[in-house]
Amino acid sequence: MKVLILGNPESSHTVKWVKALAGKGVQVYLLSLNRVADNLFADHPNIEVQSLGLSNRFVMHKNPRCVKVVYLGILPKIKKVIKTFQPDILHSHYISSYGILGALTGFHPYVISVWGSDIYRFPHRSWVNKLLIKHTLKQADAILSTSNNMVSQIKRFTTKPVKITPFGIDTESFRPVSVKTGENPFVIGTVKHLKKIYGIDLLIKAFKRIMDWNPGLNVRLLIVGEGRERKNLENLANELHISYNVDFAGNVEPNEVPYYINRMDVFVALSVCKESFGVSVLEAGACKKPVVVSNVSGFTEIVKDNYTGIVVPLNDVTKAAENIHRLIHDSRLRNQLGKNARNHVEQHYSFLNSINSMLRIYNQMLE
Repeated sequence: MKVLILGNPESSHTVKWVKALAGKGVQVYLLSLNRVADNLFADHPNIEVQSLGLSNRFVMHKNPRCVKVVYLGILPKIKKVIKTFQPDILHSHYISSYGILGALTGFHPYVISVWGSDIYRFPHRSWVNKLLIKHTLKQADAILSTSNNMVSQIKRFTTKPVKITPFGIDTESFRPVSVKTGENPFVIGTVKHLKKIYGIDLLIKAFKRIMDWNPGLNVRLLIVGEGRERKNLENLANELHISYNVDFAGNVEPNEVPYYINRMDVFVALSVCKESFGVSVLEAGACKKPVVVSNVSGFTEIVKDNYTGIVVPLNDVTKAAENIHRLIHDSRLRNQLGKNARNHVEQHYSFLNSINSMLRIYNQMLE
């Protein structure tokens, strides 16, 4: 089977999908709008990669009309690859960029994977964007969503059926491993881009309350990720006089994420808007970490309250702090939630199941 994928190789999810398909014997050609890191797929001879030559800055351009005009200019390059590679299937990941490009090629069978902000935010910025999304979905032979939560949003623009293909968690990489020795602090942590929508400021404020309630406790807050809010978050920690106990790890390599999660005793995600899926929450669960999450769609789909984690009200710093405090002092509950979370991920969200589901969809289309 030969699959042409339009997607962003700077996303770890794209890289995982491409490598997994290649590992199953699929011949993959990955086309990217922006640059591709050298040797990204050097260990996979059945993966070809090509950049369409746009800078990252342009790909993130806010003017949709400007961007789409340039898309028309690079369309011949994509059609040339289709002619030479002769794929069995064309698959676009992310509807508002690669999805539109794939639809413009006119190639079939055509698959679109919807990821999150491409359906939650992009269509609502202008009537032009809404038309683009409707047209793109109309061209698709199969529409895939990473979660049930997004299906209702997709259905606002199409009457076609939508299939669920979660990103999936590599349960071999994300597993419980002891990384602590001697006298270690109790670590509360998160792995997120440092953006306002992810509520990292709420986590810092909740951590302040934890410290106030437990003056003799050796406790630290570990924040893994980078983003434009970092300086503001560092300032907040300073203002609350807790900066000494807050560690900003910055960006880490994908293969290092399991190590950082395993340093944590409790994983917290207090997003203030809809989550498309909540990969990091499931990764924490795969490492047997109990999670405390906000009551937003996406999280409530993957976290069973008081079974695999604890769900707290949106924007409620007090409830978040109270439940983190509860987990600090109840090791039996902490361990049971972590054990349940690992089992839940293995049964419902393993990456092996996700990639096999994707292959079944491909084969059904070719039949």
